Amino acid sequence: MLAQGLLDFQYEADSSSHGLTSLGGLPVYLDLIKASGLGAAIRRHVGAAGEQGWLDLQMVLAVIFLNLSGGDCVNDIERLERDSGFAAILRAIERGLLSRAERRSLKIRWRRGRGRATPSPSALSGWLERFHDKASPKAAAGTAFIAAVTAELRGLWRVNQALLEFLQKHRAAASATLDMDATLIQTHKRDALFCYKNFKAYQPLNCWWAEQGAMLYSEFRDGNVPAGHEQLRVLKESLRHLPDSVKKVSLRSDTAGYQEDLLLYCGEGKDPRFGVIAFAIGADVTEAFRAAVLATPQDAWQPLIRWVDDKPQQTDQEWAEICYVPSWAGHSRKRADYRFLAIREPLRQLALGDEAQLPFPTQGFGQKGVYKLFGVVTNHKGPGDGVIWWLRERCGKSEEVHSVLRISKDEIRSGRRTAALRAVRRQRRLVGADDPGVQSKCRDEAPRARRELGGETHEGVALPPDRLARARGQPRPQTDHSPGRRGRSADDPARRPPRHPGAGAGTGRMSQNRALPNRKVMSGARPMGRRRCPMAASGKPDSPRLHTIMTGLAMRAAERREEIGNPHL
Repeated sequence: MLAQGLLDFQYEADSSSHGLTSLGGLPVYLDLIKASGLGAAIRRHVGAAGEQGWLDLQMVLAVIFLNLSGGDCVNDIERLERDSGFAAILRAIERGLLSRAERRSLKIRWRRGRGRATPSPSALSGWLERFHDKASPKAAAGTAFIAAVTAELRGLWRVNQALLEFLQKHRAAASATLDMDATLIQTHKRDALFCYKNFKAYQPLNCWWAEQGAMLYSEFRDGNVPAGHEQLRVLKESLRHLPDSVKKVSLRSDTAGYQEDLLLYCGEGKDPRFGVIAFAIGADVTEAFRAAVLATPQDAWQPLIRWVDDKPQQTDQEWAEICYVPSWAGHSRKRADYRFLAIREPLRQLALGDEAQLPFPTQGFGQKGVYKLFGVVTNHKGPGDGVIWWLRERCGKSEEVHSVLRISKDEIRSGRRTAALRAVRRQRRLVGADDPGVQSKCRDEAPRARRELGGETHEGVALPPDRLARARGQPRPQTDHSPGRRGRSADDPARRPPRHPGAGAGTGRMSQNRALPNRKVMSGARPMGRRRCPMAASGKPDSPRLHTIMTGLAMRAAERREEIGNPHL
């Protein structure tokens, strides 16, 4: 035992590994949930769970901890369940969040008793499916369709509103700066639609509250829905979630927010609660806008100076307020004044004649050369450079939300083959389920890395669902389904003796005593090929084919042992 003199704790050596956890920081969020009253809000607004099985509060906690621990899919909940230390802490603290009636109901919600600390992946998936209206029409290519918000989803947003009220109570803010922006989340689902960048994706539209550093509202959309589609409706819904103590609202957005109805709603004071909403939004660089920029005198352009630690720093950019009045702004004399600012930056490259193909607008200024050109529309009355820097502040914390939601193409590709190799090795019982496998530069636990093997995401054929590795003859984990579903538990007798000659046959897994093929057999193995239809769809066992796949993977692992970095493969 090592005594500590400054802090009020001591280190004590313990050689036992039972009860240890690497997720010791997660229980702190349980204290936050209890202090903020989120448990009562979940109990009051969320009603997706039935009378049997897991409670809504337990499901929401599982989803929260799954995201905090870095989970990518519902199957990753098994990581939390296998962590005996965290499971013991969750069982002990969870009862403090439940009401007395809920604690009594836990004994009768399961037919064979509760055997898990967290819901199983199938139970969690079934609970999440209840937030979707199955009768709702599906999105189709060529149309911008947004599904209606169900009552269950509205209940979740009321819970988020309760969290915002808790933040506002302890850190009051009289104004709310809302950053609206959409992001693309790449996916390989069959029903997903292509986005404007020519890959399948979803495109949620987020509304971030800058002062509180929290998400105010978000709408999940298909990838083919334009980012500027119905932004006014999303803004109105976001304003309804603001606490009553907020008195002033301002809006920031990129060019996707350059919508006539949205600009007039904010500038003309049509909101019944907040009136005029100050905004700064990126403007479209149209031909009329270019003409107004070229008509601006040269002496009207001013340098755009960045201030860092109260010290000015020169930039290559210049800005000017141009004389530009679009038709929607000059339709009536009674409309408010809207200012248009132009920003230009020298294009630091040789003239190649491909300016029109660049991903940003450009404009030539005679002998000065070619410049990048951007526009801003605002109803602010302050200095133009201050408006520009205020608009660019949205590219801070709100963009971090996108980094959490977005999954890049490179990240998926980097973990594709590694995840496939690890999944096959687990099914063959070569390693345990806790084996982290090969660690790539990015996280190799990318979404769909273990769920859709054999689909378009991975090379190779489809494999059976990944099951936890366990010793031979060990009973299956106890299920946590409601009494309405039949299943086998640890107390049920084994269907086949453990040492029966046919044990493990037809399951698509290698038995524990089966040896790896020798080098000659491995050298003659056929390489993996693509297979479009999943094996589960045929309903026939495919053990010989799986054995061939495993042989090829084992050969590659042996040949690339140094690159993989695990000599025991």
